[in-house]
Amino acid sequence: MLRNIISVVLITSCWSSIAAASTTTTSAVKYTFDPTDAPVLFAGQASGAASSAASSSDEDEANPKATTSFGAAGSWQWHVVGSWISNFDRDNFGKIGGGVDWFFLENISMGLSLDGSYYDQVGENAWGIGLNLLFRWHFLTGEKWSIYVDGGCGILGTTNDVPFNGSSFNFTPQAGAGFTYEICEGTRLMTGARWYHISNARTYSENPGLDAMQLYGGVTFSF
Repeated sequence: MLRNIISVVLITSCWSSIAAASTTTTSAVKYTFDPTDAPVLFAGQASGAASSAASSSDEDEANPKATTSFGAAGSWQWHVVGSWISNFDRDNFGKIGGGVDWFFLENISMGLSLDGSYYDQVGENAWGIGLNLLFRWHFLTGEKWSIYVDGGCGILGTTNDVPFNGSSFNFTPQAGAGFTYEICEGTRLMTGARWYHISNARTYSENPGLDAMQLYGGVTFSF
């Protein structure tokens, strides 16, 4: 009998505790929606998005995309050049060609070019093709211009002997100075003059050689 009474008391006590906890939990999570809260919530989100966009815009203006300056070490450019070469006597040559330049140091480049040429000379005229390696130093530079010196050597093959009574294969050492001017971003005009020599370096029995002046102009394109 006593055992039954104790059991009833314990069961009643546990049930009361569960009911009380349930009531407390329900009260804690109860929330009444107020429609006036919605505009405030959405306005806050919109304001945050606008602030984020403005901050991003300010960062873009403060940190514009970097552009490679002319003559920067590691930069490259294409060039297309035409020239007239003469010894101011009977020999006059025309050349046109193109190639690529690599700035391996600040304002100092190494360029490789391929050109075609025509030789109007004493004796038989000739067509030719040449490969040239030139080093160029832009020793004076401005925002849109530069003055340089350059020099190098090339090889030349022709359909007839150049000069007349010389050989159809020659070396072409050359050196001179020139000027560049930027006409739009990444594009420059260039012009200059060089001493231009043609010689087979005594690899043939006859080596008359020829010294001439080369005047040239062209365009460069950075990439």
